[in-house]
Amino acid sequence: MTTQQAVSGTTRAGAEIERKFLLRDAAAGGAVTAGLKGTALVQGYFTRIDGWSVRLRIATPEDGSAQAWLTLKSGGRGSVRQEIERTVEPDFARRLLAPDQADRLISKIRYRLPQGDLCWEVDRFLGRHEGLWLAEIELPHPDHPFDRPDWLGADVTDDPAYRNETLAAGRIPAPPELVTAVRRLLQEIGPEAVSAPRPRDARLAARLRANLLRRKQQARGREVAGDAAERHEDPEARGAALDREDGSA
Repeated sequence: MTTQQAVSGTTRAGAEIERKFLLRDAAAGGAVTAGLKGTALVQGYFTRIDGWSVRLRIATPEDGSAQAWLTLKSGGRGSVRQEIERTVEPDFARRLLAPDQADRLISKIRYRLPQGDLCWEVDRFLGRHEGLWLAEIELPHPDHPFDRPDWLGADVTDDPAYRNETLAAGRIPAPPELVTAVRRLLQEIGPEAVSAPRPRDARLAARLRANLLRRKQQARGREVAGDAAERHEDPEARGAALDREDGSA
């Protein structure tokens, strides 16, 4: 199987808007996830490619089936980042997340807790991070309200110590086949999708466009008034139109 075949899956691109919290304590994590089915995740981070953070993840639910994803994320801190994700063949991910990279991999169990139209993802970390619990919630826009359960602890969205790249304790050197796959994916997505405005920026852009349209309409109105004054050869009306154009009125 070629690299192109291994990464020719479903693609999703857009802004990722999420908040991240510690759990109040390990006991709270156990209580919250009791009776829930979890999905085992193994993931690793590779050296940046063309400025993008590169992650490979293998997810194995309790039924033993496996799925894998190649995920690219833009840089920067905060709750909003650009994200591109494509499904890949699990064997492709397993080959690059080799056992000799175990000290740079993250292992955890993920549980999903729906909350209305949102969903909490609660992660119980394994291995060298045993005892760490984190909860994330993805939002449709940065200001979207959400309830904070009493089992949440501190908000660590902006704390670099709890970013997965930090917890991975180092990036794996990106092999040539991964570099090729990432660049092909970016080329397929195109700059329009990659640089899509964040929701807050989109609202600002919409207001600016509305203001610009309003100014254009006002300018056209002034032009019509000036033309009418000229046709009637009314010196006073013509002078008033010129004053409005240069802003002296």
